Amino acid sequence: VQGSTLYWNWRIRVPRRLRNIRSSAAVVWNTVDVLEHSSLLQLQQQYQIPIFSIGPLHKIAPGSTNSLLKEDTSCIAWIDKQAPNSVIYVSMGSLAMVDKKELTETAWGLANSDQTFLWVMRGGLVDGPDQCVDLLTKDFKERIGERGHIVK
Repeated sequence: VQGSTLYWNWRIRVPRRLRNIRSSAAVVWNTVDVLEHSSLLQLQQQYQIPIFSIGPLHKIAPGSTNSLLKEDTSCIAWIDKQAPNSVIYVSMGSLAMVDKKELTETAWGLANSDQTFLWVMRGGLVDGPDQCVDLLTKDFKERIGERGHIVK
């Protein structure tokens, strides 16, 4: 859910990204007010500027047939081998960014869960020049073995 991703992320990322927010006329969020009303209200009260929620636009925008990202279909054969209803799907969405520590905590949370998972790690997920998959350690990869599948 886009909304829950934003809620989880705003406390961590908003202060750094919105240092000069008070000089703005307003802030537009790609979210739905009904999902995040209390968080949006808190931001509006804290920064004393209008907050507008305009999402999720993907419901009304026409689909694009062109993408700058190459679709990774390597997960199809892997997921076909899994038991029905046994795979956790993990994605941070198309807008969220995390730092290396958050990525590591998520990775080890998945590893220690002993659950089968498919994790989508798009480029730009980690705040910085590193590629997400390159940040995952050999120990993590050995721990998850075939139980986890990671795609870009």
